[in-house]
Amino acid sequence: MDYDIDELSQKERVIFHTGKIEAGTVRNVVPDYCKMEGTHRALDKKISSLINGYILNNCDIVQEETGAKYEVDFLQSYDPVVNDSSLVEKLKNICQSLNIEYQEAEPTLTGEDFGFFTTLYPGLLFWLGSGCDFPLHSDKFLPSEDAIPIGINIFKHLALE
Repeated sequence: MDYDIDELSQKERVIFHTGKIEAGTVRNVVPDYCKMEGTHRALDKKISSLINGYILNNCDIVQEETGAKYEVDFLQSYDPVVNDSSLVEKLKNICQSLNIEYQEAEPTLTGEDFGFFTTLYPGLLFWLGSGCDFPLHSDKFLPSEDAIPIGINIFKHLALE
């Protein structure tokens, strides 16, 4: 995989987000310091490493052109969650036997530490569906309590199989 950054963004599913920038103390003076924080995610660890390389390369370019110094700390990365195919089949069969609708979800770029476990052990991450129209991190997110016994029943059957 040898892409330039434009090709990468067109060929791979990635998120690159700068969520916080701190610089300067007044609006009309060039600051002597800038701190940026953000996140990036990909479905493949090789792509995440490639993005890290792009970040460092761009910092090198800015340093060469302006003389600015930089420091980059890659604090945390999330391994992609890879569901074990046999556990997925068990989930499908359990849903069918319990008359629960099963829907295959597209891979998403959520940051999820469960991916660490699936690199070591067979795992299964699924969304139960909560009947809430607001996204998970919304202040309006309030899932229906009706989903709780359904989830318990699915987990009970997964544990017993």
